[in-house]
Amino acid sequence: MKIFYSCYGGAHSSIITANIHLGLLPDKRVATIHEIIHCPYFDATKSKEIGRPIFMGEDSLKNQIFALGMASSRNQYTQLLYEYVRLQQGSCRGEILIINTIPLINLKVRVGGFLSRKLNLISIGRPLVAIGIQNRYMNFVKLVENLKASL
Repeated sequence: MKIFYSCYGGAHSSIITANIHLGLLPDKRVATIHEIIHCPYFDATKSKEIGRPIFMGEDSLKNQIFALGMASSRNQYTQLLYEYVRLQQGSCRGEILIINTIPLINLKVRVGGFLSRKLNLISIGRPLVAIGIQNRYMNFVKLVENLKASL
């Protein structure tokens, strides 16, 4: 199965959730700011890369885990992915999951992401995003736990 954690820009909430899923970030406690900022691909996606899946790794069940920024085209990208898999394999059931992580973010993540990715004020934006992620971290963990339980 291919699991796509999706968010607006593919730089923060989808990356955090994918890293939790793969065991690269803790799932029993809130990650430190250092752990968040230094996890693979955090705050690295450029605007021109939105819409390109980032392969994050394989989980213990051999599911391929991706992060994906969808910007304001969430419905179109979701439909495109499901339709592509359906055309390739005749069905997309059991082959692909797209998990929206946007409902988990807060204002700090939104503002910090804007400062870091759009205005290139990384020294201000990146720590603000990390603090915002920390504030909602266990919600990300719960999302991953619920998904893994359903697999």
